[in-house]
Amino acid sequence: MKIFITGATGLLGTNAVKSALAHGHDVIALARDPEKARRVLPQVPEVTFVSGDINDPEPWLSELNKADWVIHAAAYFREYFHPGDHSQTLRRLNVNFPLQLIRACEQSGVKKILVVSSSGALSPYPDGRPADEQGHIASRIPGQLYFQSKAEMEIAISALNPKPALPIIIARPGWMFGPEDSGPTTAGEMVTQIVKTSKFQMIAGKPQHIADARDVAEGLIRALETYDESTSINLVGQEISVIEAIREIAKNVPGAKVDEVPYPAAMFLSTILEPISKLQRKPNPIPKVGLITLNAPHPIESQKYKELGISWRPFSETARDTVAYFVAKNSM
Repeated sequence: MKIFITGATGLLGTNAVKSALAHGHDVIALARDPEKARRVLPQVPEVTFVSGDINDPEPWLSELNKADWVIHAAAYFREYFHPGDHSQTLRRLNVNFPLQLIRACEQSGVKKILVVSSSGALSPYPDGRPADEQGHIASRIPGQLYFQSKAEMEIAISALNPKPALPIIIARPGWMFGPEDSGPTTAGEMVTQIVKTSKFQMIAGKPQHIADARDVAEGLIRALETYDESTSINLVGQEISVIEAIREIAKNVPGAKVDEVPYPAAMFLSTILEPISKLQRKPNPIPKVGLITLNAPHPIESQKYKELGISWRPFSETARDTVAYFVAKNSM
């Protein structure tokens, strides 16, 4: 099959391209920066490049008629942590655009589409049961606008009328680490700091669902190959506290030291830094919403990944390979 992938140069997108090729598929890679795409993606005949941006989709939507399947992995995420009001942009790109893309896929004859959401779009059921593949769809952290946008997206997709003619697969990854994080993501920024400075400070936090982006990417391809009806799948990885994850990463950096910061102290420091960051028009290096997210338990049940034969590699392997990637990248 020929798979059109948005966000093809991101952490998940790059690994999805590689996984698709490993399964014998061809790829049409959408990227804002074609030069970067050619630098980070495999240079093989099975990969063709389309220059485009979800901010301005009209010039490239016609390329969908060349695809059998679509993976929509692009989203407005990293920029959300920068100063300013991002609510309208989040709604436009993370809620409204996926609806437009689904309709464009219908008109172009695409056979099925997989839309990447987030495990943060899931909350425990009102009776306290862990969230599962069926729901409950609501941002896990009040005020976390990115999670909220993904929850709103899922609700909007389910409410589409008329009902789309093609199957829509919703995939909800956990917090992803892994190689090929050229952005980098917030996870990659943490790893970069440890690699460059050999030190890091972090709250203990509550267990989070952390996944290797390579395993999630494999799950995306297998889901497209397996499901012919609309469905949702949680690709959330394994539970591990953030401080444990960071310490595992630090094991791969000679002499690296990780200090645990009490949660109240981190929140106090974040409060002090917030007005300073706004005056400097820079992201708060200790965003309050990030601390709240990491300190909130997030129970999720996931069964469907087993249907796909997915297994989660040990985080020690993820940490080793991610550090190796950033060491090589920083030495270039």
